[in-house]
Amino acid sequence: NPVDIGSLRSIAEMTGYGISGHSIKLIKESILRLRSLSIISEMTYFDADRRRFLTDAFGIFDRVIFAGEVLDDGQRVRSTMVWLNSVYLKNINSGYLSLISFETYISLRSYTARGIYRVLTPIMNATNRLPVRITYKKLAEKLQIEEEEQLYRIRQQLKNAHSELIRKGIFRKIHFLDKGNRCIIVYEP
Repeated sequence: NPVDIGSLRSIAEMTGYGISGHSIKLIKESILRLRSLSIISEMTYFDADRRRFLTDAFGIFDRVIFAGEVLDDGQRVRSTMVWLNSVYLKNINSGYLSLISFETYISLRSYTARGIYRVLTPIMNATNRLPVRITYKKLAEKLQIEEEEQLYRIRQQLKNAHSELIRKGIFRKIHFLDKGNRCIIVYEP
């Protein structure tokens, strides 16, 4: 801590935004919103020191300073600096982090495909790329999409995202298991 995340201009370039004053303003506002974001973790946060899952509430960043501002020691900041929250930093330093490829994520055109990639990649990494089974209900909750009732409508809803994920080589095969009152989707890396 602190972490240099680059200039607002470099962040705009990396994310594919234009480099206009308006884009820079939006990025700055987004970083400030992330600073105020509170995460409430109910038995999903793993405390590395205590070696158990906890219920906790914390933020991602403790502090954000932008280029041109002056630090407490009088040093002028040359790019955007963030101070990660100690809870978050401890888990990163302990290796409890699931990496996803930013380039792959950004290359996905469908927001649903991006969501599936974001949700399932950590699971695939943890299971050594074995097939991942997830109920449609849980996937719809994670993706915050309208939940369909009938299998043909579920297939239709996910068709474009699934096609893109297969075309990009993220999954080799995706198939559905109809279990009466619930649908299970199997993603094979």
